[in-house]
Amino acid sequence: MRLIPVALIATLALAGCKEAADTAAGDAAETDQVAVAETPAEAAKPEDQASPESVPEPAAAEGTIPARYLGVWDYVKGSCARESDMRMDIKPGDITFYESTGDVTSITAEGEDVLVELAMEGEGEKWVETLRLVLSEDGQGLDVTDGQKPKVADEYPRKKCPQ
Repeated sequence: MRLIPVALIATLALAGCKEAADTAAGDAAETDQVAVAETPAEAAKPEDQASPESVPEPAAAEGTIPARYLGVWDYVKGSCARESDMRMDIKPGDITFYESTGDVTSITAEGEDVLVELAMEGEGEKWVETLRLVLSEDGQGLDVTDGQKPKVADEYPRKKCPQ
């Protein structure tokens, strides 16, 4: 006789635990669903996204040179060797020349051209210089002229060097 009440109590206790566990699992599932629904991937539906053909070049971070200008450039008749005195290495935040380096202080777009203001340093001197970078249509040629003056053809056009 005593066995029945003990068995009954044990069964009710387990049933209560299972119900609490089911409720907790249900709450957890609802929480997970809310978290998933709020992720950026769920918020942006494929039909809201631009097609690959319409995506422009990624915007350069403020104060950095756009990606299409990056790389090593040399005079069209140059060798692209490190010792070439017309060689320039354009990185997002600086431009390295033969005997000087310029840190980008500002970037201004002017149509397809870019005006890059540089804090220059080399051969024991410091100065500020603004360059106009004009990329050829095929992206393999670069004109670099004085950004303080009206646009003119570069006397020493550059070619993109192999990486």
